[in-house]
Amino acid sequence: IPEVEKSSPSKESFFQALMKVLRIPGYLPFCAYCFLLMLFTGACPMIFSLLEKDVLGFSDDRIVLIGNLMALGGMLGFVLGGRMVDRFGTKYVFYAAISDSVPFCFWF
Repeated sequence: IPEVEKSSPSKESFFQALMKVLRIPGYLPFCAYCFLLMLFTGACPMIFSLLEKDVLGFSDDRIVLIGNLMALGGMLGFVLGGRMVDRFGTKYVFYAAISDSVPFCFWF
């Protein structure tokens, strides 16, 4: 489908566009949330695998099995979490996930 109007490049600079995006309400807290989410879901499994190998004395096969199960659980969690967010909303699913995981922090 051909475009009716020709698009013209924006006259604002990159810095101006960045400042415009940073002023959007709730954008920086969302970025902080994404950072923490990626920190705990991306970095912690690597640290845990080192602990499993050195401290707990797990074999290489056991660590690979645990990593595969973690990846499978992550995929299923994304699917189920997405469906729950679509059905109940982000706020309620987020609060439920946080309130379910907090007792485990004090357990260890």
